[in-house]
Amino acid sequence: MRIVHHRLPPTPDIEIVPPQSSQAKLFFEDVVRNSEDSYFVLVSDPRTKRLNFSALFEVIHDIMKERCELLEWIGEGGRNQLYLAHLSSGRQVAARITFPYSYRELHGPEFIEQDEIDWNKNPARMNSEIQTIYFLKSRTDIPIPAIYSTNITDSPVGAPYSIQELVGGTNVVPKWQQLSGAQKLTIIQKLGEITGKLYSLEFESYGSIIDATSGAIGPLVDPVYCLHHPYPPLGVVGPWPKNDPFGIFVAFATREYRWLESDLGKRLFMKVYNGRDGPNISADKAWETRVMVNKELVSLIPHLPSLYPLPHVAHRPTLAHPDYRFANILISDVDPTNVTGIIDWEYAAVLPLWYTHSMLQSIEYVGEELYINNPHISEVEENMLREEYIKSISQTCSDFQEFLSDVSDWGRKANVLHDIIGLAGRGNLLGTPISIIKDKLELALREVDNRDYSGLVFWKTYQVGVVLKRRLQKCAIATMI
Repeated sequence: MRIVHHRLPPTPDIEIVPPQSSQAKLFFEDVVRNSEDSYFVLVSDPRTKRLNFSALFEVIHDIMKERCELLEWIGEGGRNQLYLAHLSSGRQVAARITFPYSYRELHGPEFIEQDEIDWNKNPARMNSEIQTIYFLKSRTDIPIPAIYSTNITDSPVGAPYSIQELVGGTNVVPKWQQLSGAQKLTIIQKLGEITGKLYSLEFESYGSIIDATSGAIGPLVDPVYCLHHPYPPLGVVGPWPKNDPFGIFVAFATREYRWLESDLGKRLFMKVYNGRDGPNISADKAWETRVMVNKELVSLIPHLPSLYPLPHVAHRPTLAHPDYRFANILISDVDPTNVTGIIDWEYAAVLPLWYTHSMLQSIEYVGEELYINNPHISEVEENMLREEYIKSISQTCSDFQEFLSDVSDWGRKANVLHDIIGLAGRGNLLGTPISIIKDKLELALREVDNRDYSGLVFWKTYQVGVVLKRRLQKCAIATMI
């Protein structure tokens, strides 16, 4: 067996050879540059050791009906290793191997139970991604690599795998700054159209796709993706009907504070705290504050529509890519305006439109400092690209156009909602310094202050607004430790 792998020792059965493809050469440089990084030592190496490469060669042969001549390790993420398989005919396919989050390696042996829990979640996670891809390929023309075969339960390779089509092209990141303004504009317009096509798909509930044929929605896989990652199921994980758009966020937040209050959650918090709130704030005090804030936010979430009203269409169940950025977007090496593939659909889910929508990560506005420190990046150009991205979505999805026209300040309200949901239910309380938590809560309070409750028709709505505002104030005061 001939393998390109930069941390795998040779054996009598394995011949380690130099990188052959451009993907492997780029990854080789990255691995060599970061070879002492704890990620490779603690996470990647144990993953590699559990793989049966002989079985992987056989699996590829059985599926593709031709011999695999060479395997190249070309990438690794939080839960996956990616290999490029060179077949005897000259064709190439991708082999993606899926692993759990490495609790034990990163946080210590006391978290070995979390490893086992995450292993048990692998089948549901992989099935949802696979069904989502099948669903999209049957209903849209979005360019997504085909899946030839998968094994998510009894893999002879040592971990679940999928064998996928290798589409031509390179991800946008290394090419972006070399493209002309016209080429960038064309790419952004096409990415907006793709987003609009996703937003145009209709669903009756919130959760994850579990059946490509019917489009059926099931429980949300890995609803909390954060520092501590998935933990033992605590409460309902869906699906939720479309008339309950905030039920999913109540579940997030409830899981979060139960996790923080659990013995394992508190121990992990103490382990990763590192005094991020300041030298005079103990880990115990920091933990107590986060539990208190989270409990208040749990009671607040069902009433958020009263504080930050959005049009009905903003809550429509909408499918979105979970990590839509240039690294997961492939363009042609011959014609860079040709988008050849959108990859990495893991964690794709159906959620409210206002929650799923965000600016394409690679061109979102992050502050003036970006342009000051990077004079080669044009603020004028990026503003224009952001406008064209939104315009392209609107032209493709009528509901999104209605959303924009009904809410002139939708972005500000959605951002506040994102901040509150993020603090309450996505692990941000665990890893965010208390000063930033305080800033986000004060921003939420200012947005409430901007509303004229005295003009509301129903006195009850006014009372609700006052009560909820007090809860926000209580959270903000608690952070002044």
